[in-house]
Amino acid sequence: MKQRMIIVLWLLSVIQFLACEKNPTSPSTELKPARTGLYIINEGQFTQSNSSISFFDVDEGKMTHNIFQTGNDQSLGSVANSMTVQDTLGFIVVNNSHKVEVISLNTWKRTATITLPAGSSPRHMAIINASKAYITNLFANTVSIIDLTDYSVSGEIAVGANPEGIVISQQKAFVANSGLGSGTTVSVIDIQSDQVMETVTVGDNPISVGKKDNGGVLVLCTGSYGDFNNPNDSGTDGSLYTINVEDNTIEDSLALSGHPSRLTLGDDGKGYFINNGMSIVEFEINTLSITNNDLRTDAFYGLKVHTGRNRLYGLDAKDFQQQGALEIYDLQGNLIESHTTGITPGSICIVR
Repeated sequence: MKQRMIIVLWLLSVIQFLACEKNPTSPSTELKPARTGLYIINEGQFTQSNSSISFFDVDEGKMTHNIFQTGNDQSLGSVANSMTVQDTLGFIVVNNSHKVEVISLNTWKRTATITLPAGSSPRHMAIINASKAYITNLFANTVSIIDLTDYSVSGEIAVGANPEGIVISQQKAFVANSGLGSGTTVSVIDIQSDQVMETVTVGDNPISVGKKDNGGVLVLCTGSYGDFNNPNDSGTDGSLYTINVEDNTIEDSLALSGHPSRLTLGDDGKGYFINNGMSIVEFEINTLSITNNDLRTDAFYGLKVHTGRNRLYGLDAKDFQQQGALEIYDLQGNLIESHTTGITPGSICIVR
């Protein structure tokens, strides 16, 4: 029952965006940006419209809350979902506010705001080059083309239903079309022409994507959700797929048990994901073989690996009402330390 409740809360956050944030207790009032650390994207609560960003300085072991609000004297908006970095700029995707806030990593001050169409619900951003980026739009079923020279939307690319994760590899963008649980495809976009060149069929509910060292693309499928009014209907199980980027064909696949989420890939050939919101699973990237089904068992809402520091960063959203936690583990799953975050911490962006 506890596992099912965790999944229900997670799905409500994804589909209904039950997220935003109250101000954490005793937030830092003095900004001291560091160049190495973790940006923690706190979704918050839906009705508050004040999601936030926390920054954890990995060298000093110090957490700073509300860096956007403090640095810019205003709320970040409703439901911050992800963050992408290019050079000295951070791009914070705020999906219920239909925008991307661009901040300087040196000052944490806003440098620009990218406005997406109302109702688009932007989710993830991928930088293509110094002048162009893509953003997936969950409810518009599109990928927005962003001109980074003036932060405008220069075009839209129609993809599959409810796109989520996106990754760039070998002049192509791979977009996971979740269908809010009913999707089974990945759209392949030629980043030169901004056209969908192919659609690849994978498992049920593809959400997370990542790039292998050889350029291949990994797709994590969560599986269909089933009927939440029927405790005996748990939907379909998840799966992992590898796409060959040379010819856009399925290279390998692995059936999984449960509902996996939050794919993260290390630099040592190991990948990780959360299963059923309750455990961290470790696998071999090249062979798609599970090496540890329960590297760590606990409640998890977000996950990120940092191989260079021998660290796994887990995010605990607790009850989605109070402040969450950043749990820091070594790569063997041993807890090292824990720190308070904002409400509903969902994802992490590492700046090395």
